[in-house]
Amino acid sequence: EADVNENVNVYTSATKGFRIGGVNGNLPLGLCGPELEELGIEPSNATTYDSDSLWSYELGAKTRLSEDRVTLNGALFFVDWSNIQQLLRLACGFQFTQNAGAAESKGFELELMAAPSEGLTLSLGVGYTDAEITDTGGVPGVTEGDKIQGVPDWTVNSSAQYLWPLSSGWEGLVRGDFNFYGDSYSANNGEQRLRDSWSALNLRAGMVNEKWDLILFVDNLT
Repeated sequence: EADVNENVNVYTSATKGFRIGGVNGNLPLGLCGPELEELGIEPSNATTYDSDSLWSYELGAKTRLSEDRVTLNGALFFVDWSNIQQLLRLACGFQFTQNAGAAESKGFELELMAAPSEGLTLSLGVGYTDAEITDTGGVPGVTEGDKIQGVPDWTVNSSAQYLWPLSSGWEGLVRGDFNFYGDSYSANNGEQRLRDSWSALNLRAGMVNEKWDLILFVDNLT
């Protein structure tokens, strides 16, 4: 990490992590046995799954602009995943977690925060992720190029909030939050299950002081 000047900081990081393994629910062989045999999966190999691990690399910058009234942060990332845990959904109606081979996730994140006037704060975050299996490890039901499950391609989060003084230590508050999540995949049963993109708009209005928040709210307005 280094300061380019008093308003710009650049950094790089390398991090190693893992998720612990676990136990799957029992698969009824009467229902699922023929399908497991067709996929080449031994039932005893579907009872548990191992830990997976990854190395995560990041290069980014943090900036302060307009006399600290604006901050702009950005980062590029690359994740190298080993023995990744993925969900396999069977046609018999049951599912289990198994360890696929290797995977990679790469993309970027941008975050903008601003206070253009007294009491008004704005924020906007945009991210993109390309995450896919690069080596099946010979695991049935997994194909090279499959998307890593549960990872949307595009994400957007934004907010606008305005506070103004009332009386006796109280302030009025109005706030809106908008979030967008792009397409992702939830499971794999020979063909990945697509989860369509979705968005949510939440609104808040009320009064606040140091001890109390009195708020009316609407979640998922649209």
